[in-house]
Amino acid sequence: MNKNKQKWTPSFIKNIAEKREEKRREKRRKRLIKFLSFGVLLFISIIGLIVAGITENNQEKSEASLTKEVETISVEQKEDTTPLSIERVISASEEKEPLAEEPVLELKVHFIDVGQGDCTLVESKGETLLIDAGPDDVGTKIQKYLMDEGITKIDYFVLTHPDSDHIGSADVVVTKFDIGKIYMSSFIKDNKYYHDMLDAFAYKNLKWTIPKEGDSFEVGDAHVSIVHSKEYEDPNNSSLVIKVTCGETSFLFAGDAEATAEKDMVEQNADLSATVYHVSHHGSYTSSTQDFLDRVKPEYAVISCAKDNAYGHPHQETLDTLKARNISLFRIDLQGGIIAFSDGKGIEWSVAAAKNYEGGDSELEKKIKEEQFIAIGNKSQDNSETTRTMPDDKKEEKNPTTDSDSKKGKTSSDAGNKNQNGSDQKDDKSNPDSSNVAYIGNRSKHKLHRADCKGKLPAEYNRDYFNSLDEAVAAGYTKENQCKNCYPFGK
Repeated sequence: MNKNKQKWTPSFIKNIAEKREEKRREKRRKRLIKFLSFGVLLFISIIGLIVAGITENNQEKSEASLTKEVETISVEQKEDTTPLSIERVISASEEKEPLAEEPVLELKVHFIDVGQGDCTLVESKGETLLIDAGPDDVGTKIQKYLMDEGITKIDYFVLTHPDSDHIGSADVVVTKFDIGKIYMSSFIKDNKYYHDMLDAFAYKNLKWTIPKEGDSFEVGDAHVSIVHSKEYEDPNNSSLVIKVTCGETSFLFAGDAEATAEKDMVEQNADLSATVYHVSHHGSYTSSTQDFLDRVKPEYAVISCAKDNAYGHPHQETLDTLKARNISLFRIDLQGGIIAFSDGKGIEWSVAAAKNYEGGDSELEKKIKEEQFIAIGNKSQDNSETTRTMPDDKKEEKNPTTDSDSKKGKTSSDAGNKNQNGSDQKDDKSNPDSSNVAYIGNRSKHKLHRADCKGKLPAEYNRDYFNSLDEAVAAGYTKENQCKNCYPFGK
């Protein structure tokens, strides 16, 4: 009955205990495996999240950088609405900011046709300079020309010297236009034209300045400098010489300066270089010396004079010199008024250069016996009107009429002894009986005066003497060219 009943022996009990322990170990092992598996999965998940986060951050930075570049390109191309080529899109971000454009310079120089005289208008950016005012019969013409150009004000008015063919219409210009600043030569003449000009100054309550060499001012884009202002014993050489510069181009205006003044300018090493040379003294042989032109070195030359004028301007000697130097020539006597345009780099002209280099010889200038082209001490064509230089403000101005009268008797009585070079005079016209002299002629200008003329008589070397009006007529003196102060032929 109790055959299958196990006895609870110590070995039996030990065996049961070992089996139970084995089962417990198996459960612990399974739990450990589950725990380790979970841990591995958790580690892998964390690593994956970290990697994903880094990748996402890099992607965001890349997108932000790309957006910024696109915005930069868009800003640079904002004003350019034209379709861009692929090449332009690629290079747009590499293009540098463009450089600022250089300002455009503007200068316009009008060589106005006033016949036998000078008058030049310089304008730039609404500002104006007028150089000289021609003879006395062109005032209305100058006024109309300036008005047609829309000019209402002359900012600077330069009168190079007081010869009538340079200041003759100054009174009209001053009266009809607003005037800024006036520059004049220190040389004075006691004649109608000079007094008419001063009267106009007084009427407009204007004062003038005698400039010094080196003085300068601006006219729009142009820089204007006084190159020469030295005073001599004659008006021509006392001419103001001015230079107008615009960028790389320049214009030189020498008035009626002759060889004496030109020599001094060369020796003083004055800045004479110019693109355009307004030929001095209307192309006379007394000016434009070789040494002077060596310093100027112009590409272009402009001559202001009247066609078939009494002085034979321009003289052949001058034209031959200009031609030999391959200087392009513009002639108002043949082409009328001429305009030059400068942009600061080059010059364009309103007309083509003249091909005519044929000039003339003045019989009047030949009578001065200055046959050489380069002649130091050339005499003015207008010596009869020469008086005095500008007086010192601190000194009392001398009376020019008194000076003339005091010298008149001496020059008449001494004329028969020696001529200018010290040789004996053989010409009866130059060796008169002082008690019988009734008329005195100006050889160079062929103008006749009464011996008792209250105006300024010509220099001694430049005189012809006559005992009667018939003698003067026989010598070629005419009523049309008589002195307007004493009227030897009558009014």
